[in-house]
Amino acid sequence: MPTKLKNLPKSQVELELIIKGEKIATAYEEEYKKMAPSVTLKGFRPGMAPRNLIEDSLGRDRILQEALNDEIFESYRQAIKEHNLNPISYPEFKLDNLQKEAKLTKDKDLVVKTIVSIRPTAKLGNYQKIKVKRKEPNKVNEKEVKDLIEASFESWKSQQKEAKKKKNEIKVETASSLSEAKQKGIEDKKDDNFLDISKLGEEFTFEDFLKANSVKTREELDIKVTESLSEQKINQEEKNFLNEILEQLVKMTNIDLPEVLIEQELKEMEQSMEAQFKPLGVSFDDYLKHQKKTRDDLKKEWKPQAEKSVKLEFALSEVAKSENIMITDEDINKVLSTVSDEKMRQELEKPEQKVYIKYSLQRDKTIQRLKDLASK
Repeated sequence: MPTKLKNLPKSQVELELIIKGEKIATAYEEEYKKMAPSVTLKGFRPGMAPRNLIEDSLGRDRILQEALNDEIFESYRQAIKEHNLNPISYPEFKLDNLQKEAKLTKDKDLVVKTIVSIRPTAKLGNYQKIKVKRKEPNKVNEKEVKDLIEASFESWKSQQKEAKKKKNEIKVETASSLSEAKQKGIEDKKDDNFLDISKLGEEFTFEDFLKANSVKTREELDIKVTESLSEQKINQEEKNFLNEILEQLVKMTNIDLPEVLIEQELKEMEQSMEAQFKPLGVSFDDYLKHQKKTRDDLKKEWKPQAEKSVKLEFALSEVAKSENIMITDEDINKVLSTVSDEKMRQELEKPEQKVYIKYSLQRDKTIQRLKDLASK
């Protein structure tokens, strides 16, 4: 079955499918035989009326359209195979304009056109020449430690105050007001049912704060905070190091991204942001109204980042191929063996979850390879 292919921008192709008239005639006959038995006409048994009456009842165009559906999809599948395409969008079939104007008949060839997005191919630059120098993280100074401890202590006191206030409210939940509580004699019992908010801050000492952080002295807390800040700085510098590598990789990668992939990435970004508002009890749309923005406004702002993210994933995929980075079943099983929860492990053993584990492991190994190359 002959097909024509035309390459279009943004990783799209136009396929022109030509279905021969005799093929259409055969398909029409097969479809007629399937549909005829369902037709009941007065004076005839189901499906036994004269053909012209059955065709009039069903509608010849309807029979032809049903017959064409299977033929068109079969022609499309053959064209995909013939041209070795990897489509990532659903086809929408359009009849040739001339045939739209003329009534379709089963004795003429049919021309059908469709435009589909295909998986793009990333053309890498010489990624092995990417060189990035790791920067030494700045040392943690005494002021940073002091400021963080003081801020943490104030925050901790505020949290404790709120927690104790709520506890107190529960204790006296039957009293609608302080005056009502006095009338009932609750205050006179002096059983801490009511909390003196003005003195609340004094009740939580720095010693309590030390205990909450599992240390006994200020010196021990200083050491603990210093180690934490130091680790944060090391992690941040490592993140900066990797980001610079990936930035260079994206810049040297040439790829013609189809809109369907960018739209998909934007949708995932939108869903991710919307999910962040749910625990807060805030409507994402209300937030947008407050910001005087629409979802479309956000998508326009996000589009450059979405394009960059998609481009990066294709670049990493090509690096993995170039470096022959493979993930085996043994690699996947090692990950599964670290999961102690039986239900969680069973969930991860599902085929679709294993695909994701494989993708994640390959991505991590590819990034590590890039880091090794960049630091040589």
